[in-house]
Amino acid sequence: MPELTSTFTALYAQYGEVFRLTTHEGADRASLMQTVPGEFPGVYLIWKKGVPQPLYIGSSGKIGPDLSPSGSNVKRRLFGANTPYHFDMNAPVWRYGPTTAGVPPTGYSYEVPISDLRMSIFALPPPQAPAVLEHLLLQGFINEFGRLPVANQKI
Repeated sequence: MPELTSTFTALYAQYGEVFRLTTHEGADRASLMQTVPGEFPGVYLIWKKGVPQPLYIGSSGKIGPDLSPSGSNVKRRLFGANTPYHFDMNAPVWRYGPTTAGVPPTGYSYEVPISDLRMSIFALPPPQAPAVLEHLLLQGFINEFGRLPVANQKI
């Protein structure tokens, strides 16, 4: 089956065998940050425990002209973002669904306790472009569920 018409479940399993896929959990932002490895580009998924679909699919890092990684890394993107989600620094919650662009941590529509989350991370070696796998997984999600993950606002 061509990948653009594959399901999210099939793509997640397929690429989980191709690339290093790790899972991370924590009780709060600090403990979760300690479990996430450092400097590499990749694709990450944020799941609510017990829910079979991820809440968010994202990527971090780019491939430069010489095919080496450039830009941000997964850890920096996960914990430095304010939109479309935010790992609160003062409360053990993950917030999503910003009410306005550039919102402070309180300007979100939804929150989930960090202890109720798990993250999956695909570490991508150069010259793999993280955005390609991110968009492929998002397309698979649309193919399978007929919508984007709840915290993804657009492709």
